[in-house]
Amino acid sequence: MKVISIGTDENILVKGSRTYKRIREYSDLVDEYYCLVFTKNKKAKIIKNGNFKVIPVKGRNKFMQVVHLVRIFHFAKPNYKKLFVFLPNSYSLFV
Repeated sequence: MKVISIGTDENILVKGSRTYKRIREYSDLVDEYYCLVFTKNKKAKIIKNGNFKVIPVKGRNKFMQVVHLVRIFHFAKPNYKKLFVFLPNSYSLFV
């Protein structure tokens, strides 16, 4: 199964943090795990580790972050079979 998690905890962008380790453990349970993290940090980079990928969704404000998120999905064109989207916070209202 493929899992896409959308969240706001920027600590996942720091390797070695408790959040990063916890999400990394979750990825061991599935085939592919993508974590999209909303951030204002323009220098944040994609982190890839096996079947686990952290993608920063950059933007100056929430509106631009959602626009960037739509762009990511538009260009990625994911295979929607066996796809689970996890929205753990208030951003589920925007998607």
